[in-house]
Amino acid sequence: QNMAPARLALRVGFYSPIDFAPKVTAPVLFIAANHDSLCPASVVRNASTQVGGNTPAEFLTLECGHFGTYYDEHFERASKKMSEFFFEKFDSAK
Repeated sequence: QNMAPARLALRVGFYSPIDFAPKVTAPVLFIAANHDSLCPASVVRNASTQVGGNTPAEFLTLECGHFGTYYDEHFERASKKMSEFFFEKFDSAK
């Protein structure tokens, strides 16, 4: 069961993670779903171009809807990309 405090409903319309993108200086991987009606891929792509720092953000697009990223081949593809990204950018054992 998905539960959240009711007070979040009063703030959710004013929250936009994209507002913080220019302040991010660490490597970033954005994953978007082309058929996402909750957070359109175009919005995610726009955010990826606004990230600060010297390293351009990486971007992966999946052919699914918002929750499709958690299932089947879309989940496998996203998980693989996240693991590769993490080890490429943050593995101190290199």
